[in-house]
Order: sequence, then C-alpha cells, then structure tokens
Amino acid sequence: MNARNTKEPPDLAPASKGPTPIEPKLNLPNESGMPTPSKNLEVFINPNPPPTPPDDSEEEEVEGRIINEGSTKKLRKIPYKIIAGILVVILLVIVGFTVNELFLNRITTLSLIPDDTEYYLTFSVNEHPQAKKAKELLLKFPGGEKALGRFDDYYSEFAGKNNPLEDILRLSKEELFFAKLRPTESGDKSYGSLNTLLNIVELPRPKDARGELEKFRKDPDIYDISDEPYEGQNIMNIRLKEKSSSAQRSFSYGSSKFGLPTPKGIYATPVKNFIVASEKAAAVKKSIDLAKVKSLFGFKNSDLKNLQDNPDHKEIAKYFPKETLVKFYQNLPLSPYDNFLPSQSLSQPLMASPDRYGGAGEKSDTYTRIPVGFTATAQDDGLNIATFQVDIKNPDEGLKNPFKIEDSLASRLPQKFSGISPAIYGETRNYYQAYQDQIDQIKDLAENSDNRNQRKTSEEALKFLEEARSEFRKTTGIDYEKDFLVYLDSQVAAIFNAGSAKKSPEFLFVADIKDPKKVEASLSKIKIPNYLKEYELSMQDSTRRTNLYSIGDAISRYLTDNSKVPSSLADLTPKYIAKVPKDPATKKTYKYTPSSDLKSAQVEAKLSDGRSAYWSSDVKYMRHKGVAKKVTVPRLTPKRGIYKNVNVYSMDLYKYGNFSLGMYFSVTDRKLIILFGDTNQSLREIIDFEVKPEKAISSGEGWKTQFSEKVLIGGLSYIEPIKFWGIADYVTSQYPKYKQYTTNDLKLTIRGYLKTIKTIGTVIDKNGPVHTSKTFINIVELPSAEKDKVEEALIRLIDQDRKSGYTSVLGMETSTNTLELWKEKLKRLFVPSANQ
Repeated sequence: MNARNTKEPPDLAPASKGPTPIEPKLNLPNESGMPTPSKNLEVFINPNPPPTPPDDSEEEEVEGRIINEGSTKKLRKIPYKIIAGILVVILLVIVGFTVNELFLNRITTLSLIPDDTEYYLTFSVNEHPQAKKAKELLLKFPGGEKALGRFDDYYSEFAGKNNPLEDILRLSKEELFFAKLRPTESGDKSYGSLNTLLNIVELPRPKDARGELEKFRKDPDIYDISDEPYEGQNIMNIRLKEKSSSAQRSFSYGSSKFGLPTPKGIYATPVKNFIVASEKAAAVKKSIDLAKVKSLFGFKNSDLKNLQDNPDHKEIAKYFPKETLVKFYQNLPLSPYDNFLPSQSLSQPLMASPDRYGGAGEKSDTYTRIPVGFTATAQDDGLNIATFQVDIKNPDEGLKNPFKIEDSLASRLPQKFSGISPAIYGETRNYYQAYQDQIDQIKDLAENSDNRNQRKTSEEALKFLEEARSEFRKTTGIDYEKDFLVYLDSQVAAIFNAGSAKKSPEFLFVADIKDPKKVEASLSKIKIPNYLKEYELSMQDSTRRTNLYSIGDAISRYLTDNSKVPSSLADLTPKYIAKVPKDPATKKTYKYTPSSDLKSAQVEAKLSDGRSAYWSSDVKYMRHKGVAKKVTVPRLTPKRGIYKNVNVYSMDLYKYGNFSLGMYFSVTDRKLIILFGDTNQSLREIIDFEVKPEKAISSGEGWKTQFSEKVLIGGLSYIEPIKFWGIADYVTSQYPKYKQYTTNDLKLTIRGYLKTIKTIGTVIDKNGPVHTSKTFINIVELPSAEKDKVEEALIRLIDQDRKSGYTSVLGMETSTNTLELWKEKLKRLFVPSANQ
C-alpha cells in the first residue's frame, strides 16, 4: 500500500442503505509481514462526513474507502510497540542474567573467602606456566634435575602426608591456594590457627569438581565419609582411616615437616567449578554463603563481603603480576615494631601471628591494620620478588627523598675494599627522617588507635626505645640521636666485605655530611667499655679456680700415697701433675701453705675483685675470703692518628688468637666513614678515592644488570653471593683445624651454587599509596664443563652421606628411596597424570 495515495476516491455506496454484510474471508499476511485488508471488509459510513481535507492533507485509498492517515498510523503502530516492548523485556532479562552470572555472581577463588581473611597464599604448580619456568631456572643449578624431586615432597607435606587434604591438593593443576580466616567467635582458639587453613582448588567445570569429590566415596577402605546438608548443598566430612591394609596405607596424627598439625579429617564441598576444603565446617559454610551473596536484584546477606571487593586488597592486588610463582596477601594489626623505616625498607610481618595483642582467637575490628603483599615471579634469567605495603598514614605523599644511581654514594666509592668487591652494599637517603617517621608512627598508634591493646603495646615500645637510648648514652657517652642520627640526612650506605684468606671480614658505614666539624666533635666523645679487658679478667679468674682444683687434686693423691702433704708444690711433679700451673697474669706460682706437721695444706690465688680463692686439704673444695670490690676497667677512648691531613680514630674492641676487631672512623670534608675490621686499610682507600677517583662500585657489570641509572628510587641493595665464600677462606686460613669440615667436594659444590646465583639487586619505590620493593635474583648457568664437575662433586657428597647414615646434604634428601624416586616425583609434579 502506498502511504501517500493521491488518486481520487471511488464512488461510495449511498449512506441511506446502511451497512451491508459481506462474506468474511481470511486476512493473510503480505510480504511485509502485516495483514492485508480484505476487499469485502465491512465499513461503516458516517452519514455526516467531515469537510474535505486541504490539499496538503494525507489520505489513503483502501478498496474504494477513504481512511484518515492519522487514524490509520495510530492503529497500525500498536502491534509494533507491543512487539518492541516484549523484545526489550526479553533483552533485559538476557542482559541481566548475563551480567549476574558474568559479573555480579561470578565466582573466583578470592570471592569465596571473607574480606577479613588474615592472609592467603598461592603456589603455582603442575601445568602453570610459572611452575614450568621455575623448573627451567632450577635446571640451571648443578644437580637441578635431582633437586626437582624435592618439590613434590614439599607440595604434599605442606599440610602433611597423613591426612585427606593431601589428596585434594593433588587435584590442583595450576595453583595451590590457602587462606587463613579470622575467628568466627571470640575465644575460639582453634579456628583460625595454622591447622585450619581453607584450601580452594579450581577445576575446569562444575561437573569436574563434583566428580572428583565423589571419587572419595569409591575408596571405603581408605576413607570414612559422612554428609552434612547446608543451604541446598552437601558438605562431605572426609576422614582417613587409621589403618588401611588393602591400600597399604597407615598413619598417625602428628605434625608435618612444616610444623603444621595434621588434621584428622576435612570438610569439603563443590562450589561451581571449585572444591572448598577445611578442617572446620564453618569455614566451608562461609564460602558457600559468599558464593550466593550477589544477585541481579540485590544481596542475599549484606553483612557478607568477600576479599575480592575489599578496598585494601584492591590497593595491593592491582600491583600483583598477572602470573606469579608465589603470591601472598596479609592484613594484620599493625605492631609498633613492624616496618621500621617504612619509607626506605619493607621488613614486613609476613606470616606473623595474629595474636600479637592478646589471646589466641581474639576478635576485634578496632585494630589499625596494615595491608601487605608478596609475589615471586620466575623469568628466563632469574626470579623477581616484590613486596607491597600500603602507606596507611600518608597515602597521598610521594616517595620521600628519591635519588638516582648516578647521584648515589655507589658512584663515589671504590669498587673494591682492601682488594675485594663487597658481598653486600645497601644505600638510602635521609636515614634520620626515616627513623623519625617510625617514631611518629608509634606515637600515632599510642595516642590514636581505637584498640586498647594496640595503644598499650605502642606506649611500651616508646618506653623501650627511650630506655635503649638512655642505656646507649651510659654505655658510649653519646646520644645516638643527637650525636649521630641527626647528621644522617643525606646519602647513607652500609657495606659488608666478606674478606679473603688474608683479610678478615669487615663492615663499613659511609654517609654524606654537611657539617664535618660537628660530626667529628660528636664522635670523638665516644667512650666504649673495655669489654675485651673485662672478659680477660673474668677468664683469668676462671683459670685460677681451675688451677687450684688441679693442684688440690694432686695434693690429695700425694697425701693418700705418702700420708702427708708435699713440703712444696714442686714435689708434685711429675708423678702427680705434669707441670704446676702458674697465675695467668703474674706468671708466678700460687701461694702454698703446708702445716708444720705436713698433715694438711692450702693453695691460694688472688682474684681480680680483691678476694682470695683457696683450696684446703681439710675440706677439699673451693672457698673465698675477703670482700669483693667493684672492678673498674678504664673505658676505651678513640686514639687519634692522621692520614693525608685527615684525622683517623681507632679503638681496639676484641682480640682472640689470630682474630682481632677494631673500630675506626674518620670525617673528611665530604663524608663520615666508620669501619669495623682488623685494619683501617679500607677507610684509607675511601679517603684516597676522594682525591683520585677510579672505578666506582656502580660501574660493575652486575650493577648494569640490576639497576637503571635514570630511575628515581628510595633505597637499594646489591649482593654478590660468591663473595661470601671469603668468610670460609679466612676462617680456614687462620684456623687450619677447620679445613677438615670443608672438603674439596663440599667447597666445589657450594661455590658452584653461589656462582649460579650471580647477583641480587633490590630497589625501594612507591606507586600511589603503596610502598614497593623489587628484587631481582639473576640466575646464570655455569659453563658445561664446570657444571659437570660440580654435579659430580654433589653426587659424591650424596653417596658419602648415604654411607654415613645421613639423610640430607645441601637441603636435598638423600635417602636410598628418595634417589630412586626422583624421576617419578618429577613426572608427577610437572607432567600431570591422566586421571587429573
């Protein structure tokens, strides 16, 4: 039909005849899908027709009838609206269902644990790309293929072999997941402890989860199973039978190698494509509730919230790598001793006890908490480790005191000290402010925490720090804050030199300073107790008492044989004593007083406290006479020397045999240098470097791998593991008797491992409100010939341990069964079996 028909209308029937009935006919749809009007459609004619419409009005011709277009459109739009409305409703239902399933009611591992979870921990295993990458890294180590066999043990022994949880853990194809929930009730001392971890295993499909759990019912000789209905689901109580002869499996309850109590049984249930298991049914029920919380039209229980939606967790988790070998999140009450120097370092309370402020199982939401995270990620050339900590006090504040490598002390210090590259180098900026930040944090907790226990513990921490400061003043004569820390407001570095066969290990502390005269004046006041002399006096008194007993024993035997005591101590040699000992300090013979009839005698020694110790043949045990006096040993004060017009101070702290330890310090126009070692050679080398710079620490090859010179950081550390072998070289060279403990094979093996871990570098940064530390462990494979030699040495050590009855070497189990099972364990861990 033409909506705009301009033809003249046909003649109309006379109005006087009225309506004429006609034979009805079917009204079938035309090509457009709309019904076609019948030619004989009954039409009622208005006897008083309206005036003829204007020329521009739109009319429509329908089989000799004129119908106004406006009325026609209105009538014919009604079906369209109805159909469109129905379609919109259907579409909304579909979209709503999709949104509900994919977003609102989408189940993930984290959505199955509550938002107040103490922590969760994940390990990538089996088919996970990170597990495979870790395997490749481990194979770079000498004997790495054998060491892989230990992974399977740790995999199963995390919760202990003798409990049903092991069989559920083996269902994990990619990731092991454990969560530690907070107590549900105050006073519940077991729920929330380490043996009540919630384990969640993800499988491809819901039917896989249901099927794997049902397999437990097919082994009645191994498992005792009972069922508990909850919220339309069935929770299985699975217990391993104590004796299982048919399966050749028996066990006793106890602890795993990780110290975790092994549970007698577990509760488990499928939640969609997940299996949720725990020793406590309450933990499993909580996961079931959380899985049903969200829906399209509201919440089933508004009090239930999962960790996935927790703001603190989101703040940390957004920095987690997409794939990790290990992942950890924790949100525990903040202790005043946690995260000391938070701007520069992250000594996080990972895996710490939640009972730090009270009895086990205490439930409180008033603690100030600190969210932290940890990840480890395997790469082709090493392992990335990152830690994360939310800045709860100043989240909007950027990284404090940032610096670049090119501006660091590492670029202004010699590459070697006493001819040796340092084993450890660490640097930060403005150590004093970091110290003050920590004190401010403790004060804030003491004054503003809503939790009484947290306030009390923080107050005690402030008191302890002040007492320590007072004790330091008494001991050294200086205030460590006013006379030392206050000057550390620029670059500060700590260096450990592990030494060599001819050089003892040493520790250096170097800082950029602004007022050298004040720094030198403060440190030159130091007075340290002469602990070496005090120890020497104590050892001398101990030696005197021992000598008196030896002489007295010889006199007793002489008296028995001769019925009298010797007239002099010389008479005791050589039959009763090989040599008469002398006073260790005076080198004189002890005072000997026999009776006139030689029936009794007394030996006497003068002690350092003014008393006399004596042995008498009448009583035959040690006695003292006189009044003990306080022994006053003059304190050590710095001895001043000069090196190239710079004052160099020294104090001898300790000496034993060939080993000696002294404190040396110097203040140049630019730096404060403090050294603890056997000589001041490294200190002098730093002074020389200021005048004539050569290769700096930051110019080393390892630094280029670990650090970017242009990036701003808050702190760094650098480690070369092979350098630690210098300690072994020094000890065995100074004390040859210890060489028997370092055979060539052991030396070759340990050095091989230290060389494989080439370097370790860490930088401190801040992203938004989150402090981060990023550590890269650079792992390299030894040349083939060298690696073969190390592996051969390792095998010889293992064989030697087996013959000697030992079961491990270098952390690897070496029992007979383990060696044979290595290959099988490797296959089970990294090549999943068909039934998985």
